Amino acid sequence: MLVTVVSFSVEMEMQCRYFKITGLLRVEELGGIIEFGCLNGELFVTRALWDWNMKRSSGSASPLIAEPDVHQILLTEDDEFFIMASHGIWDVMGNQEAVGHCTP
Repeated sequence: MLVTVVSFSVEMEMQCRYFKITGLLRVEELGGIIEFGCLNGELFVTRALWDWNMKRSSGSASPLIAEPDVHQILLTEDDEFFIMASHGIWDVMGNQEAVGHCTP
């Protein structure tokens, strides 16, 4: 997520990738591995709604979870816009480039 103030970006959270230390520790503790930059060598994220083949049976802890990271922020009149996008956007562009697509 990204909030802009006068066309300058402020990243609201780290994107949901394995390199986030808490996610990496959780993955390893639950028997998962990060291989080729992917969870179990297959998936670029450690949180997803689908990908059932990578989740364990209901009630069992899994390295792949669907629990979101939730953050709250108070937007003000100074904020021009708010960008919320999937990891696919952030794979191909940086924060300032995304801002450039939203501003004239």
